Amino acid sequence: MTSFAVTCMSKHPYQMSLLELGSSDLPYEVKQEAEYGQLELQDGNLRYSYHGNEWWCVAVNEIRLLGESSNQSWPWGWDWLLDVLVDGEWHLAPMDALGREQLLEELERYWGIEFDLELYRCTDFNSRVLWPADLAGEPVFDYTDPEPESWWQYALRWIGMWPGHNLQTIRIEHLERIGGLHADRAEDEGP
Repeated sequence: MTSFAVTCMSKHPYQMSLLELGSSDLPYEVKQEAEYGQLELQDGNLRYSYHGNEWWCVAVNEIRLLGESSNQSWPWGWDWLLDVLVDGEWHLAPMDALGREQLLEELERYWGIEFDLELYRCTDFNSRVLWPADLAGEPVFDYTDPEPESWWQYALRWIGMWPGHNLQTIRIEHLERIGGLHADRAEDEGP
């Protein structure tokens, strides 16, 4: 029997990083689930679990918008995310989670569309709508950086090391088309 140890930097999944796997002969799926969790569609619900604990569960028929986004967190955090908007609340999961391919195939069949994922290996803040189909390919968010307030913030911005966060705001035209409200997401140190 093969055993392995996972050392985490934080209890929050966005900041967790797999630092050590004690055995290199583990199947990729075991390593993938240990670091990124698992996505699944079960009984009409989209679920995301991490280390055996359910982080969120939403009914597929209540999803207002499905998107993908990227950020600047790599290699310290998750940098390619699945964004799910339900009743004005954002639910996020890493796109590297186990079960992503099967989940997306099932959602494609459910909605009768084909997703076009384009943000894998994107190293900056970016986003794209996957569903609803009439918005597909459009950016989900507008990104706004805070203005520097001190000389050191100006200096750090000049060398590309500031800000460490931004505000992601869903585009107003999307809200009007899907009828959703309260869809701002503050971004600190990456999602």
